[in-house]
Amino acid sequence: MTRVVIRLIAATSVLAAAVWAGVGDVISSFRATSGPDYAGGVYRDAAYVYVAFYSTQPSYYLKKYTPAGSYVGVLHLGPPGAHWPLTDADHSRRGAGYVTIATDANFLFTFDLSTGYRVESINLGLYDIWGYAYRPGARYAFASEDSSEFIFKYDASWSVVSSFKTGGALAATDRYKGRPGDYVIVDSTPARVYTGDGSLVGTFPNGRDVIGPNGRDVIGRGCVCGPGYPASWGTTYWRYEGWSGCWVYQIDLGNTTAVAPASVGRIKALYR
Repeated sequence: MTRVVIRLIAATSVLAAAVWAGVGDVISSFRATSGPDYAGGVYRDAAYVYVAFYSTQPSYYLKKYTPAGSYVGVLHLGPPGAHWPLTDADHSRRGAGYVTIATDANFLFTFDLSTGYRVESINLGLYDIWGYAYRPGARYAFASEDSSEFIFKYDASWSVVSSFKTGGALAATDRYKGRPGDYVIVDSTPARVYTGDGSLVGTFPNGRDVIGPNGRDVIGRGCVCGPGYPASWGTTYWRYEGWSGCWVYQIDLGNTTAVAPASVGRIKALYR
């Protein structure tokens, strides 16, 4: 009987270890179909995952999914007006209930997630925005420019405080490998993690290159940091890969608190 108990405990421990991934490991994924349209950003709020799409009609819209990847519905974004390809989505400085999406021009557009209405257009004065990142409640936001490859740090009035290289799609988090801080993640291969002042603190595996006509891996990629699913993962990294028919990936940032599953404790208690 004792041998059986030991084997049960060992087997349960192995299963528990399997869900404790390492930084850069894929926790979950799902396909976000888009038909003929193009993906241009992924966003994660407290309840859902959104994938931004754009077409040549012109039209902007968000497809809404549960964190597990079940399709919920579509939200059309407006009003109609100037239209550029979308490049990267992230949290809005307006707070919960909004999303800010970068364009392949010099504008950030902010949309109301309850109505789809565009409530703000911010001209950053960049040639073309490659990535955008903001952590809720943070002092600074970040945007990267495709032509110069610089990442720019912005204060609350959208004035540039500092800059560093090298840019791409961006995400921001206050926790990496379980350590609190102010971090900016560049969605490259591998992903690069910087402090808010531009010091490189780490890298992690990040899928495959998606090479564009200019020879850089900048096409069909966007990212955001948000609540993990399940919540025990802490803050995780959500990214999409590909344009039409893209995939969304949830990636471990090492913020999980490793707690032995309750089943192990119950098995031990049975045979004390």
